[in-house]
Amino acid sequence: MRVFFKFEDLKPIEDFITCVEAFGPKAEAVYLSYNQGALHFSFWSPQGSVFYETPLDYADKFSFGVNAKDFCKSVKKAFHSSIEFSTNKSKLILKEKNTKVSLPTQIFQRFFPPKDQISLPHEVSVFIKNELPSIAANVREGKNPKFPGVILDSTPGFLCLGNFSDVAIRLSTLKLDENFGRSVIPPELAKLCKIKDPGASTILCENSFGFQLESGVCAFSPLLSDTYPQGYFEPLGLRKNVDLIDSDKYNVYSFDAAHLLYIVDQISGVLGAEEVSTQFSVKGQDKENNPIWAISSRNFNGFGVEEVVSSTGEVREVFFSVNRDNLKSFLSSYEEDILFLFEDGGNSVILGNEDRTKILILLKAG
Repeated sequence: MRVFFKFEDLKPIEDFITCVEAFGPKAEAVYLSYNQGALHFSFWSPQGSVFYETPLDYADKFSFGVNAKDFCKSVKKAFHSSIEFSTNKSKLILKEKNTKVSLPTQIFQRFFPPKDQISLPHEVSVFIKNELPSIAANVREGKNPKFPGVILDSTPGFLCLGNFSDVAIRLSTLKLDENFGRSVIPPELAKLCKIKDPGASTILCENSFGFQLESGVCAFSPLLSDTYPQGYFEPLGLRKNVDLIDSDKYNVYSFDAAHLLYIVDQISGVLGAEEVSTQFSVKGQDKENNPIWAISSRNFNGFGVEEVVSSTGEVREVFFSVNRDNLKSFLSSYEEDILFLFEDGGNSVILGNEDRTKILILLKAG
């Protein structure tokens, strides 16, 4: 038996496994190799690749692969403080005190990190890590959406993350002077944003996008084809600025965001999966002359549920229906106290924050 490395700190291995699992389920093998004074861990799937390198003083070169699912499952289940790596004939031996796991090895190709990596500024990394999960959660229709992935679009003065579907458009912006062009990020990368790593940085390559964690683990996904329209701000009635909405063009209403989410959840809890759309209508005014809204929905059998909520704004006749799933997705990830609704009588309605930097455009249902 040959012992060639011992991990006293499991954080890099744990991060490596988290990234590998984010790119499943077509995970095949984790590849281990030693060359030129470093131990290399690598993984590849159609959804993404993961890499980790650490210095190692060892006499001989070696390279082999082990089943990715077995490796990840074994480490997560059996090891908690350290792991000793060794080989025995055709097996990789993982050991910690009285715990030992044997994994069959296989010949497997080593993969290399993408070249021409550009580390994006810290504020961009924080913005993407915070916003990508909610932007990617915008509900799509069908298995082959017209606009796959999340667009990362830098224009003079600001950066925009966006996700388009047939019934909803979700956008978040950040004031920024640098220009990185535009790329389309795979939604799988949103899973990596859940790793608690304040020092994580984002990396843009010619054909891929990824994260480098403080542990040294790097994960990349291939960029998707850019099918998003050029010059989409003006056709959507938006300002080409970090604050996307010209409030003077709309009737503006503000809601208690948590209470509105509670009401939408209550209605969904009663109607369940049979509810497709949610209706908003102004039905009167309260003692302060603020609008009173009826929020309602019906299932396919005609059974309906209605709740009421007040907002600020002008009392006027308003009625529209919007997609329930996209509405809930936006409200569930909305972190500010006050939600603003922008309505101009057209074929869509906009939800957003006070700064107009996080918005959801919902197409009104028929």
